[in-house]
Amino acid sequence: MKKQGRIYAIVYSGLLILVAVGLLGLVNQWSRPKQQENKANEVRCGILRAARISADGKNVAEVFSTHIKRSYIVNYHGVVADRNPEHAFNACMRLPAIFKAPADRRKLAVFECATPHGIKYIVPVYGCGLWGPIWGYVAFDANGSTIYGAYFAQQSETPGLGAEIEKAAFSSQFEGKDIFSKRGRFESVVICKPGREPRSGSWVHGVSGSTVTSQGVSRMLRESLEPYTQFFRTLSR
Repeated sequence: MKKQGRIYAIVYSGLLILVAVGLLGLVNQWSRPKQQENKANEVRCGILRAARISADGKNVAEVFSTHIKRSYIVNYHGVVADRNPEHAFNACMRLPAIFKAPADRRKLAVFECATPHGIKYIVPVYGCGLWGPIWGYVAFDANGSTIYGAYFAQQSETPGLGAEIEKAAFSSQFEGKDIFSKRGRFESVVICKPGREPRSGSWVHGVSGSTVTSQGVSRMLRESLEPYTQFFRTLSR
């Protein structure tokens, strides 16, 4: 085969592509455990931040195991359906799939976290912003109604606008808000514009200039927390 021929060039290029694909596959296989561990640590950090606990500069897995005393899955009726902590954590690793299921069939993960202010109950939330998915974790006091802390994250919201939901200036507003009315009816927390606050119920101000993302957070909280209603009510008994 002539080195200057067209067939030689095609074969040579094909071999290079095969070698490159093979090497990329090997690198991907080699790095996959690390990628999974990084993703797991992101979930752990999010859960801890909802409980106002920072793992920055520390071994995230150790901090998580120190503070998370129990984790399990409850059903729509508020009954513990699975006490395996790995299953609860894996549910948080697969939030899109979990929240695609009808509300009454979801695997509802709960994490009991020890804090300086007592045990808090943390649950995941998942929804859609302007450009893509948004998610987070919300921690509740032992009464199952008052929010102790919240953490939100996003994939592709606009920097300086919708992406601001990740900042403490937004999430800290939820501390002390109740998701049930005085009569025990589930109401969630409303995201509103300054000057348009509702006359009753819990509310926080949305991100300035990002109406769609703010509405997405409001809808995410309502649709994600409502299935936990019966479980939250068991805490207040």
